[in-house]
Order: sequence, then C-alpha cells, then structure tokens
Amino acid sequence: MSSFWRKRLLFLFFILSLIAPEACSKKDVKTSDEDLVTIKEVYSTIDRIREKYEEKDLQAFLAIIEPQAGDLSNNLKKGLETDFAKYDKIHLRFRIDEIIMDKDLSIVKLHWDGEWEQRADKGRFRETGNASLKIKGEKKTKLSAIDGDNPFGISLAREPVAKERGG
Repeated sequence: MSSFWRKRLLFLFFILSLIAPEACSKKDVKTSDEDLVTIKEVYSTIDRIREKYEEKDLQAFLAIIEPQAGDLSNNLKKGLETDFAKYDKIHLRFRIDEIIMDKDLSIVKLHWDGEWEQRADKGRFRETGNASLKIKGEKKTKLSAIDGDNPFGISLAREPVAKERGG
C-alpha cells in the first residue's frame, strides 16, 4: 500500500475515532427536579389509591378523586360500596408500564392483577387487566379518569375470569 493511501486511511480512522463515541453514546433523558417531584407524587397517588381500596376505606378513596371528576366518583361509588360489602379481603397489585406527563396531567399506563376473597366458604377470584389512570396536578395530585379495565368496583364491572373455591 502506498503512503498516499496509508495517510488517507489514517486520516479516516482519526475522523471516525472522533465521531464514533458521539454516534454510539446512549444519552439519558434528562428530567428536571420538578419532573422528579411530579413523578414521585404520581407514584404516591397510585399507591394511596391501591391502599385505600384494599383497606376498603370509601371516604379516603373518594377523597383522592379530583373534585371536577364528579362523574368518576359517582360511577365508582356504587361499585366500591358493593366490593367493600361483598369481599372480606382485597389484594391489588399495579405494575406501571409508562408515565406520560404533560403540564398538570399525567397518564399512568399500568397492568394490574387482583384477588378478591369472600368469606371462607364463598371462595375467591382473580382478575387482571390493563388501565390508564389519568392523574391531575403537579404537587397535590388527584385521580381524574380511568380508561381501560377498571379494577375498582370489580363486582359490578364484569364477571370474574378465574374462580377458586375455598381458602
């Protein structure tokens, strides 16, 4: 190989060594401190919703709903009352897939699975689903809507998929 081509290859290698790290780097999405506070508050709200449902605390659950979402609280109230009267124990797990944030609205896409237990002689059932919970606010967040498979008020929503007898 002539020195002419060798110099060109060396120059090309030098240029590629400068460009390659930038082209291959995985830059993290940078979130602001405000976004982190909002994300933390959204997680806290989702956890409070789950806790109040499992504790069968109707008033505390309804207090987490945004006041302007009157339809949501009215629609949920009867289902929650039925669930709380019908089931002795409720276990609900959320697995958050994604949080989409836009100003004061966060959409939490999650997968849920739950187990609702009646008295020992009546049995229990398990159900799973996917839902999007719309959470409004930045510092003090509230539930404003539920799209998809609603895990709350399950006894009115649909028949259970898997049923088990006994304890």
